[in-house]
This record gives sequence, C-alpha cells and structure tokens, in this order.
Amino acid sequence: MESLPPLPKISGDLILDVFTHKSLQVDAHNHEYGGNDRLAELGGKVLDMTITHCLFSRRPMLMAADIEKQREELLSERNIENWMSAYKLRGKWRCHPSVAEDLKTPEESRFLLNSYIGAIYVENGLPAIQEWANRLLNPDVTTTSSPPDSNVHSQSQMFGSPQPPSQRPRRFQ
Repeated sequence: MESLPPLPKISGDLILDVFTHKSLQVDAHNHEYGGNDRLAELGGKVLDMTITHCLFSRRPMLMAADIEKQREELLSERNIENWMSAYKLRGKWRCHPSVAEDLKTPEESRFLLNSYIGAIYVENGLPAIQEWANRLLNPDVTTTSSPPDSNVHSQSQMFGSPQPPSQRPRRFQ
C-alpha cells in the first residue's frame, strides 16, 4: 500500500467521543458533541461530499457516472479497512470486552472512520478534510484546493450564507 498522508489530528473531548464505543457510554448527552453516533452521521456526509468534490475538480473532467463509480471504489470496504489499518484507528477504540470481536466488521470500520472525519470537521473545519482528501487522491500534488478567498466564497454559498441582494440569483416567472 502506498504511503498515506497524515490524518488530521483531533484533541480533547473529541478524542473521547470518537474512540469510546457506545458499549461504554452511559449517556451520550454527557458528551459535548453528543457521542460518536452524531459525529459519524456528520462525518459520513462530509467524507462523501469531499471525495465527490475532489473527483469533480479533476482535470480532464470526469463524467458524472465516472465520479460516482470512482467515489464508490474509493469508499469501498477494502479501502476503508486499509485506511483503518494504516492509521491504526481500530486499536484506539475503547469498548466493553463483550463486544470487542463485533467491532471488526466493515460497518464498524466505516462508523469509526466517519466519526473521526466528523470530529475533524467539528474541530478544524472543511479545509483540513479537503487537504487530507486531496493528498489521499493525489499523492504527488501538495494541494489542489481553491485559493483561500474563492474557497471561503464557494463554501459560504454552499452552506447558504446570505448574499447581498445584487448577488442573489434572479428568479424568472
């Protein structure tokens, strides 16, 4: 397997939320972020969107069907397992001994990776995940992200920040 780019770091309570299996969680509401279920939900969407954006940005342009096919390959069980091993994430997961063997399934691997990605997003934002994903998909390129100003602008549009009236899309009736 090729050398992978470093996985962005997380710290503090996020580490506990990500790496504490629900078998040890008494009450997810005690966690600042609601536990790893919430982080996994967020992280799965962010990872899917980030990988899609990386493929969308490739030149020459990929057709929509090729983007979908390559995204499915990149996020396959085999790749997730490879990433889990390379980043040694599974060994950091704390659980009750009675469920330890159950955590070796592809679903649990995806869950843990998604939790970690969700935590990166919460702590460091989308640029950290974009940088990691770009380096993962394009190891020979230091970054393929947009320049900072255009990246901020495109993210604010993507997430629905208000625009001045002169820049709002016109609707035709």
